[in-house]
Amino acid sequence: MFDHVASLLLIGEYIAIFLFFVINVRANKQKSKHTAGFVRRKGTKLKNKHNKTRFQTMKNNLIAAFAVVAACASAQAEVIRPTGFDAGKVRWQELGNKTDDFESGSLNPAIWQNAPASLNVGAWTFDANNAYVQNGRLNIEVTQETHTRSFQDSCWDGVAGGSSRTVQRELYYKSGAVRTAAEGVYGFYEAKIKGVDIFPGLSPAFWLYSDGHPFPDRNDPTKQYVDYSEIDVVELQQADWRSPTDFDDVFDMDHNLHARVEENGQIVWKRPKPNPEAQLLHYEAPFDPSKDFHTYAVENRPDRISWYVDGVLVGSKPNKWWHRPMHVIFSMGLRRHLIRYNPDCQRADPNPDNVISEGFPERATMQVEYLKTWQALPSIWLDDPQNYTSTSYQAGSTMDVTVNYHGGSNHYVVADKYNGITVNLVERNANGVVAVVASANDASVSHEEKRYAGQTVISLNLAGVTPTSQLPNGHYYALAPVFRSSNGSDIFLQNAITNINITNGNYEPVTGVNIAPTSISLNVGETYQLSASVLPNNASNKNVTWYSYNDGVVTVDPSGLVTAISANSTQVEVTTVDGGYTDSVTFNVNGNQSPSDLLSNPGFEEGNLMTTWDASYGNSSIVTNNARTGNRAGYLNGNGALQQFVDVTPNTTYTLTGWGKVSANGQDVFMGVSEYGGATQNALFTSTNYQQRTITFTTGATNTSAKIWFWNGDANDRVYADDFVLTSEGGTGTVSVTGVSLSDSSINLEVGGTRSLLATVLPSNATNKNVTWSSTNNNVATVNNGVVTAESAGTATIRVTTQDGGHQASASVNVSGSNTSCSGGWVSVTGVNLTAPSQTVADGQTLQLSAQVLPACASNKNVTYSSSNTSVAIVNSSGLVTARNPGTAVITVRTKNMGRTDTMTITVTGS
Repeated sequence: MFDHVASLLLIGEYIAIFLFFVINVRANKQKSKHTAGFVRRKGTKLKNKHNKTRFQTMKNNLIAAFAVVAACASAQAEVIRPTGFDAGKVRWQELGNKTDDFESGSLNPAIWQNAPASLNVGAWTFDANNAYVQNGRLNIEVTQETHTRSFQDSCWDGVAGGSSRTVQRELYYKSGAVRTAAEGVYGFYEAKIKGVDIFPGLSPAFWLYSDGHPFPDRNDPTKQYVDYSEIDVVELQQADWRSPTDFDDVFDMDHNLHARVEENGQIVWKRPKPNPEAQLLHYEAPFDPSKDFHTYAVENRPDRISWYVDGVLVGSKPNKWWHRPMHVIFSMGLRRHLIRYNPDCQRADPNPDNVISEGFPERATMQVEYLKTWQALPSIWLDDPQNYTSTSYQAGSTMDVTVNYHGGSNHYVVADKYNGITVNLVERNANGVVAVVASANDASVSHEEKRYAGQTVISLNLAGVTPTSQLPNGHYYALAPVFRSSNGSDIFLQNAITNINITNGNYEPVTGVNIAPTSISLNVGETYQLSASVLPNNASNKNVTWYSYNDGVVTVDPSGLVTAISANSTQVEVTTVDGGYTDSVTFNVNGNQSPSDLLSNPGFEEGNLMTTWDASYGNSSIVTNNARTGNRAGYLNGNGALQQFVDVTPNTTYTLTGWGKVSANGQDVFMGVSEYGGATQNALFTSTNYQQRTITFTTGATNTSAKIWFWNGDANDRVYADDFVLTSEGGTGTVSVTGVSLSDSSINLEVGGTRSLLATVLPSNATNKNVTWSSTNNNVATVNNGVVTAESAGTATIRVTTQDGGHQASASVNVSGSNTSCSGGWVSVTGVNLTAPSQTVADGQTLQLSAQVLPACASNKNVTYSSSNTSVAIVNSSGLVTARNPGTAVITVRTKNMGRTDTMTITVTGS
């Protein structure tokens, strides 16, 4: 039912785009020859009749566009989108032929092919009986079944690459695999998966691959022939070897690329390990994938491939060879020690020396809760629209607009009509657009390397713009970014940004910003309110933005409220809107749950509902509107409940508080607690404004868990929840610590490397889970809240000690010197150089930087760029510097491996 509603809304949106397209084509048919000279990056005043004509045409077009958008806005509904993506940004359209929630009771033959014949491996057998749907989930299991199967063997004589012959091979395991019948190329692919208990030995996989080679374009001289494309969305629990003494643990996962291409007339394999920069992505997750469901996703764009875990971007690679139509597939592969590598034949073979049956298949089953596939539609958005309405801009100055865009999975930004992306500042009244008062564009976003997606800063020149206070009654200013898509449509904001305030008065520029203190420690779940001191005190624009270097460790909302998510260290940075000045503070997050709130994700700021409020059901979700504090709130769209089970102590009194509201008078919703050893208790919310309710309860003599819930039983009600708190008021049920364990017993690091150790205090409901960390040799390795840093070659022991009982666990650390010899395995970075210490650039011009990473054979040459003064010059991820205003800025390049840096001073002169 929801899909039909969403489809109707999309039809309405396409009608709006079509109507505006027709209006623009008719209006501009005779005037398009003036387009190239009309829009300029810095913006200009009107100086000739052609410009006046163009502005009148644009005004008429904008009137039509605003009218259509306004008519459609009232019918908008929230569209299902990938995990971690907010509404109002990229527009998504779900693709039903590669989407399944597995609720039909069996594999849908219209979507799935079971045990496809193209998966012909020689170390085990894919069997259709090993993949099935049960209880709303796809199950893929491995069974221990000794059997004999025919096999085409090209290494039957122990020599690889010879002619093949049919041999009979004894195999010991069967596994499952299913793939979609339909193929696709570009789009967003997401699945929710739980791994397997057996480790090492089995590897659950979610991947895309092409089938059907050779392809008809092999003799096309204009491009390199690609015979096979494979994108590994995720391979879990591979226990892959990184060195002779180091292999991956259960937290490690791989997101890699494979291809078979033609070079010098021969088809050759392109594998991840020999080509790590282009094809290998290794991620150490903060969780064990075998214990719970997590989302894994990839977006394949014509220019780039990006991977996500639980809605968080974990890496991306340029898209060179992955443009073939591909099937989506779920499978379970066997790994060491159940199979073994045959170096003579360069393949995996059965391992008759280690055939085990214990745990098969009950501990050898991966589960998939859903597969969802979307295509991105052409989209344009601003990250923080409220920032533009809350900031005052002085007439005569410049207004910087940071524009995000996505050309769409199958389209891109074109130069036609708007010369890339154009930002218009328009004067409006109740009748529509009165005039375009400032306009500027960025033509570079239509170039091949940028046209698919990205971000650009466009500066509007406000010279001659009338201050808002002097406009006629009922008139106001609005921002209208726009680009032309290769599909022929004009792409506007989904929601207009109105009431831009232009002032006329003395403007005091910002000169700096400070945060104090410089280092803060939190427990998981705790919050901290940051405040920034913008200098000078009488600065005209004191607005700032906040940014977390790692949202998986701490998040920060627009007000500077920091929430600790997981154990580790990271930084939060503040940036002034005026001048782009920055300062940062380090957060050290302890793995212990904050004693002030026993609930997980109590304010719903983590976007993934099922990793925290994991007992929820019905039409429950987390939304980015109607939050009481922060950015998100819990939401029930009709029948359903937000609920989670929490650990409690017997014979202890607890207080539960929470905020709730309804969307219309006459609706109601309940907060409550049950299954704690006493009678169910609840509290009622009936107001359209947030209300706080409190429940006090005492656990039973043997109860160690309680269910906390927010429940609605009316299909027509729309209700919201936020800021839940569960605290202990004390009692006689103190639970003593009985032990502690670490996630690793031994780790290997190079000098300068880091690794996080996770401490698990037992039992799980122990009252005092505080721990301390220590190293037996700080000259070799130091530890800070579980984060181990290698200081020099040698060995050390990291110990964790519980505050309650003094229980200990330890891990040995072996630190080796960085390998910079260009031989062996991984080669560490020793330095990075820019071409010159300084450069002079004219205002409005660009400069391409080139960073030389040392040594030339370094395994990871990836770098990042940053600017010390973004009001003077900005730099993108590829090192392209854009001069914005006269002054100086220092550009810093930093290597991803070892963090080596170099700088260049950019002096911007008047144009």
